Amino acid sequence: MNNSLSEHDPQHFDLAVVGSGILGLAHAYAAVKRGLKVAVFERTGTPLGASVRNFGMGLVTGQPPGIMLDLARESRALWLHLAARAHFSAREAGTLLFARSEAEHDVLLEFMTVRARQYDYRASLLEGDKLDTLYNGRFSHHRSALHGTEDLQLYSREAMPALVAYL
Repeated sequence: MNNSLSEHDPQHFDLAVVGSGILGLAHAYAAVKRGLKVAVFERTGTPLGASVRNFGMGLVTGQPPGIMLDLARESRALWLHLAARAHFSAREAGTLLFARSEAEHDVLLEFMTVRARQYDYRASLLEGDKLDTLYNGRFSHHRSALHGTEDLQLYSREAMPALVAYL
């Protein structure tokens, strides 16, 4: 078949993706951005599997330095981009990691004084009054809390169908 004809054929696709879970949609999105024509096949009307059950955090703070941290930051920007266009919530509320004991607090403190500075993690250590007033004092019995401010909260049951419709 002539290449120019196949490009205009509604039955022609450059890539077929099986499954509209987060990985399938990610591959479809990346291919469309590269100018490919993509077909996504899903056995149900909307994603129901692991992508709906298992995800909900866009975690940057917990990633190790290097490629995983770089990818997490790229993913964060992509989630915010897609949320704005596909009309789903990507809350920039961050995450909290609590320290109950002195040893746990020391680990958080070391993270803040060494790794957070060295790799530009956007985080803060909540102690004393800042911790006591958090959620009306519900966590005042903890020693401290690490607040990772780059982390996103995503509601998968809303995001996945919105992504399918958008893509």
